[in-house]
Amino acid sequence: MTLIDERPPEAPEVLDTTLARDGSAIFGADPGQLGALRIMDRSGDQTITWRVGNAAEEAVARAAFDAAREKSYLAYRVDPDDRSKGELMRRFDAKAGEVILAPAPVGG
Repeated sequence: MTLIDERPPEAPEVLDTTLARDGSAIFGADPGQLGALRIMDRSGDQTITWRVGNAAEEAVARAAFDAAREKSYLAYRVDPDDRSKGELMRRFDAKAGEVILAPAPVGG
């Protein structure tokens, strides 16, 4: 019998958790030790989380960040003290905390 949801051995284990609105992890871990990449698109959004210092998890997040930036998405580091503010990012930073990637505005 074969299990359907078996991961191939080369697939990294990615932390599956959600950050609360205040940036703290729902399961109570130190928010400074977690990162979250939120990628917005027409279908909604995708969240990729990682533990700071976990090379495999950081590599998955970095690849997603780079792929979105190649599509001209803008990246913003969310200010943990005031979630309505952020800082534009050009390169992935695993210690950034929460990062939002969104398509660049188009129009005239």
